[in-house]
Amino acid sequence: MKKRYWLAAALAAIVVCWVVLRVTGVIQFYKVSTTSNEPTLRIGKYFFAGRWAKPKRFDFVLYMGKAPGDETKTKWIHRLCGLPGDTLEIRGGILYINGNSPDSSLSLARMYCVSSAKARTLMTKHHLAYATVSYETDVFNLGWDSSFVILDQQLAAREGLPHFTTVPAGRPEKDIVRSFGKPWNRDNFGPVVVPPHEFFVLGDSRSNAYDSRYHGFVADTDVVATVLDKR
Repeated sequence: MKKRYWLAAALAAIVVCWVVLRVTGVIQFYKVSTTSNEPTLRIGKYFFAGRWAKPKRFDFVLYMGKAPGDETKTKWIHRLCGLPGDTLEIRGGILYINGNSPDSSLSLARMYCVSSAKARTLMTKHHLAYATVSYETDVFNLGWDSSFVILDQQLAAREGLPHFTTVPAGRPEKDIVRSFGKPWNRDNFGPVVVPPHEFFVLGDSRSNAYDSRYHGFVADTDVVATVLDKR
């Protein structure tokens, strides 16, 4: 009887602690709603995030940011890549931090140009949730039978696909120009130095993320939680 009492008390304490943590926002449980961090954070999956954990380089952070054309801040999640004082540059789609690239150690998704038939095969074979069949055709000069797919770069390597497709240098993207005043695009960006008390964040799906390349640096005061666990 005594054992049952202590077990019930322990379970009640756990429930109370969980409720308090959730209500106070110290720990939160979230569902991934976008593809901007695939393949690491896949759409529909759940993860925990906590307010007490100080974010470190390459952690995923939740922060308050603005969507294109919207002055209202909403909650976003991306990987923290640049810390105050870092020099960041993207050349040919590859990220460099203080002259070194971390990309080979990260799980990233890239955009690949393939035939339309190959795109359909890949989507069926790997149950891909998304693909883009047309993007800036004037930039890439696609033939009528070409398509773009966004794939995990490790999966793409196993499929024997060629190097991922990038936006050529000299083709500025308006949102990037608006934020940084430079004729850059998502694949040819910088160099920039991260200011004090700010961060630079990137989505793991590098061709499909509206991140610091577009909306600018993230103030450390706008970071609301650090991802603790991914399911």
